Amino acid sequence: AFQGSRPARPEAQVMLSTTLRRPAPQRTKAQRGTVRTGSSTKQMLLSVPRQCRDCGLRLCGLEAALHRCDAALEWPFAVEAVASWPGAPEKLGRVVRLGSGVMSPAAREQLAGLWSFIESDLSHGLGRPASESLLSGESILLLGLSGRKVAGALWVERLRGDTDCHEERLAAELHDGSSEAPMAAPSDSCAGPLLGVRLIWVRRGQRRRGLATALVSAARQVVAGLHAKPLPVNLVAFSQPTDEGLAFAAKYSREARGGGRALVYGPKIGSDALCKAIAARCA
Repeated sequence: AFQGSRPARPEAQVMLSTTLRRPAPQRTKAQRGTVRTGSSTKQMLLSVPRQCRDCGLRLCGLEAALHRCDAALEWPFAVEAVASWPGAPEKLGRVVRLGSGVMSPAAREQLAGLWSFIESDLSHGLGRPASESLLSGESILLLGLSGRKVAGALWVERLRGDTDCHEERLAAELHDGSSEAPMAAPSDSCAGPLLGVRLIWVRRGQRRRGLATALVSAARQVVAGLHAKPLPVNLVAFSQPTDEGLAFAAKYSREARGGGRALVYGPKIGSDALCKAIAARCA
């Protein structure tokens, strides 16, 4: 009944079974320990509370991984460059002007989100610049960009020569490494500033890199004109600065007014947009 067929050889059966039943490679104890250590490290990092370096919020667990407050700091729209920022990371810094031309709806929406971020980061605010004042040149809005990220903002306004102001003096200059804030003492009143710094803001991670100085210097050049000399420092006044702002103003005005002195003015609160913004914040 089995003529012409050959029985399989035993050695062939052994080879076939060896090929099909090859055992999987075993991991060593060191390798298994490394995998467990890595997963536990990731779980530990997700459970440790963190503080956002941009907005200062304290986040826990998965919130830190999903938090993206820097989306409001993106600026991918066309801008008018007016100066450079030498202290920017990777030498990609520049100072640009907004509002001198008609802005697109997307740019206006992004600017509204950016300004909300700035107001939440500052201890106090004086409203927002109106589009009409930006178009007319009465107000000037400058941004400090690092690539396409906003690192700082400056809002200045043109002042009349009869604007009431006074000179504030620091009782003690803020030295490096000092934890005490400078004390302000009002001095004699004066008049004559032509440029008022209404608001200045620098991102938390970009401070101490000369951006505030670059913004104010660029504003002096914009007010004076493209090929003219910058506006003198003694014609620049600052609006109701905080202790840190007064320290910066005094340092910036050191050559024109001596050490520890800065010119301070009170902005006029008369625009409808500003009144609405103040009412919204107080509601």
